[in-house]
Amino acid sequence: MQGAVREPEYWKLVFPGFAERRMYLPPDALACTGAAVFQDPAFAGVSPVHEEAGAVKEGDIIYGGGGAQLKLLWFQTHRTSDGGVVGPLAMVRVADGVGEVYAVGVHRGRAQPRLSLQRMGPEVLAAVLDEGCVGRTEGQPCESTVTLYRPFHGEMRQLEQIAVERVAFGEDSEPGVIGRIEYRLVSSIDYKEDRVVILEQITATDSEQREVRHAEVEYTRTLGGGAETKSAVHSGEEPTGTGSLWPLVVTRISPPKTGAESSSGEGSEDLPESGD
Repeated sequence: MQGAVREPEYWKLVFPGFAERRMYLPPDALACTGAAVFQDPAFAGVSPVHEEAGAVKEGDIIYGGGGAQLKLLWFQTHRTSDGGVVGPLAMVRVADGVGEVYAVGVHRGRAQPRLSLQRMGPEVLAAVLDEGCVGRTEGQPCESTVTLYRPFHGEMRQLEQIAVERVAFGEDSEPGVIGRIEYRLVSSIDYKEDRVVILEQITATDSEQREVRHAEVEYTRTLGGGAETKSAVHSGEEPTGTGSLWPLVVTRISPPKTGAESSSGEGSEDLPESGD
């Protein structure tokens, strides 16, 4: 590999069985790590992106970059029934005419994500941002997520999927407020040396754009996925459980209970009140 790397060369680097002249990838092709990535459950119920199975065209790779000439590549090989895309995800490095593949996995998401590499001390994480809220129609729910992967022994292992934006709606879902309520979640992600810190904010506004509820939480994820801490900010109480507050919101926007269940007052949790 000399000079600028051509797209077919990346296919050949990650998949040695790729036929460069024909621009063809066998459906059962193995990654250079020996992994049978196309047998991953993420490929269940999908179809090839092109009419001919195994066909590859220029533009089928989405790129993300990092330092030290590292690149994140997403090979878009299959489509889902809901318009999403599935394909191998690889972390590679090409320098001085030599190509190296550090890890290969699978990502399932939207057709035009943003790929990046995030440094955490000596580790490098792959981050795939799937935007579902950009350009959304007013009054429609949406979700944008960041999926984090860690290269480990040649495998791109999924660590966490974090919602960075969510919009959902409830009807008469806040005490004393009649009508439609918009719930919006916004999160920021800070990559530390030994952990990922997520600051999440959730607001609820009525049809007049008045804020009727507000809560924030900060929680962490470690590379091992085990240890985590959590603290509520500007909230009247510490919510139960760990991680995102969104599950508490979901109980509010679920269809209201009827009959004996409704009168008992059980089966729902409150989103923490704004601390004024």
